[in-house]
Amino acid sequence: MFNKAKAWIALKKISVREHAFAKEGIALVAVLLSFLTFFWITGPMGFWPPAINASLFNPFHYLTLPLLFIVPASLGLALKNSTGLLIAIPYLILLGLGLFLLLLLAGHAFSEAFAVTRANVTFFIACVVLAVFVTLLWTMDEARKRRIYLAALAFHLAVLAGAVYYYTFHYGVWHLAEEPVSVQRLSLGIGELSFPLVEENAAYIVNRQGRLYQIELAAGRKRLLAQIPRPTAEEAGFPGLVLPTIESPWSPFGGVLTRVSDDKLSFRYIYNLMKRIEHGFGDGGSWLMEVTINQKSGKVSWQLKGKEYEAPFEFPLPTHTTEAEGRIIRVVPDHGITAPFTVLIEGEGIRTAIDPMGWVNWAQAKHGWILVGTNRGVLVILTTKGR
Repeated sequence: MFNKAKAWIALKKISVREHAFAKEGIALVAVLLSFLTFFWITGPMGFWPPAINASLFNPFHYLTLPLLFIVPASLGLALKNSTGLLIAIPYLILLGLGLFLLLLLAGHAFSEAFAVTRANVTFFIACVVLAVFVTLLWTMDEARKRRIYLAALAFHLAVLAGAVYYYTFHYGVWHLAEEPVSVQRLSLGIGELSFPLVEENAAYIVNRQGRLYQIELAAGRKRLLAQIPRPTAEEAGFPGLVLPTIESPWSPFGGVLTRVSDDKLSFRYIYNLMKRIEHGFGDGGSWLMEVTINQKSGKVSWQLKGKEYEAPFEFPLPTHTTEAEGRIIRVVPDHGITAPFTVLIEGEGIRTAIDPMGWVNWAQAKHGWILVGTNRGVLVILTTKGR
């Protein structure tokens, strides 16, 4: 019985290996890897292709998504069967969207000529490259075709690895003047970030999950200092109320950080509660919650300061201009002129556009640093080169 089981497993392994290295298997592996890369650069990285009429336009950025699927589509269509057609569907969908855009621009009286030209050229390239690849594969004999499929898979892996590396570490900065700026990106979780407390070489930020981070600005490193408490209604002294059952789109920890002493920080945020009503939940009131954090001991304490209107606090006004190395630099957040590179850094000899890869929640310039917080939990740290 044991020997039969071993033989059955060995046969299955051989079958899987043969299928994986068959032309259908190679094309299927290629398209699955394309999907993984697509979800990585558009999900955690937040990249999305620019509009065809973007003032800062790079054809490579615009054609990134088709480039991810061109090899699987070519390999799939060269199979001349229904499986291959299914493998090619993502690329064909992108071609369909490109054709729709062309028709839309052609029928619009106010379409810019340069945008129409871009759309025509990129659509032509996407169609011609696919047609050339498929035609070449159709004319090959079967023995040679399998070797070409393996070589195409290796080439495809190199393209995907390059795309992952580029959009993870290098995309999003467009220098419009001779002197560049230093740009660092730091992920602090999911969702929007609190307005920062910026000191000489460090910043303090609370993310949507209530984690308080100390940011070493020069190194672009984060250090978790504390977890901001959000006590239950009963712990806060309101046994008849409950915490919100459905969170609002913005952060429940959208508050203000201040320095109390050399080793103490204060974080104030609005503490919202709900009450049970006949058909669900209603507003139970809002209070001001003050949290004190001791940086040396790590001790965290909280105290309700009263109803929100009884103990109001003001969010600090953002500052968009600062001095770095004797030069004035400023940030223009979400100006939209160079979308998707919507954050503009300007100064003496400096003009750099940044794609924040998300909505900008705030921008703050202080002590020679410019910080930009996005709704994706990403912090962008900018300063002059060499600082």
